[in-house]
Parts: sequence; structure tokens; C-alpha cells
Amino acid sequence: MSRSLREVAEKVLALWSAGENLPGELLDPEVEWVNPTDSVESGTRHGTAGWEGAERNWTQSFSEVRFEIERAEERGDLVATAVRCFSTARGSGLEIERVLGFLWTIREGRVVRFEWSNDPEEVLRRLA
Repeated sequence: MSRSLREVAEKVLALWSAGENLPGELLDPEVEWVNPTDSVESGTRHGTAGWEGAERNWTQSFSEVRFEIERAEERGDLVATAVRCFSTARGSGLEIERVLGFLWTIREGRVVRFEWSNDPEEVLRRLA
């Protein structure tokens, strides 16, 4: 049985919340990770090596991260999610809670593209 788009996104977030990286069967070999222009490191990472680098940057910055989907909209091979992110910064121990927008392109149960935004409503509007 194939997973719904939301189930794939939930699986990714559950793995990240458990401090794990994604297994290869969840990623398309040509996957793209897109950081917004207002992030510390904007731009697009390509392929599984690029994805792993983005995950590594995240885990080097935060000692703990937990995600909860607050809202999700699906259309075609896209799922837009507003995600509450709870994190603890390495070094300072500062606890951060914020809502981010994640736009996923998922085909045949694999993430093909992941784009995140500091504006979850903008991401959700893309599928309206």
C-alpha cells in the first residue's frame, strides 16, 4: 500500500524529531532542499549529498528538534504544511518555538523537493 503525501511528510518529521536522518527509500536520488532567501544559508541543495548536508547543518545547530503538523493541504504531488517547530540551540541552550511552512513535492512515496519558509501562510496559499 502506498503512503499518502501527508504520511510521507509525517514520517520525515517523525524521523527528524527522533534525531534521525532519512533513509534512502524516502528520498529521490535527485532530491532538492530549498532554503528561503531570508535564511542564514539561502539557496538550493541538490541530490542526497545536498540533503544530508542540510540535515547535518540542522543537527549541528540544534541539540533537540521536534515537529508537529498544525495544518496540511494537498494538491497533485504537493503537500503544504504549517509545522510548529520546537528546538534547543546548541551551546546556548536557548529554547525556540516557531511555526514554519514546509512545501513538499512527493512522487511514488519519495521526497523529490523540500522547500521551507519562515512564512507558513505563504506556503499554504500556494495550494489554495
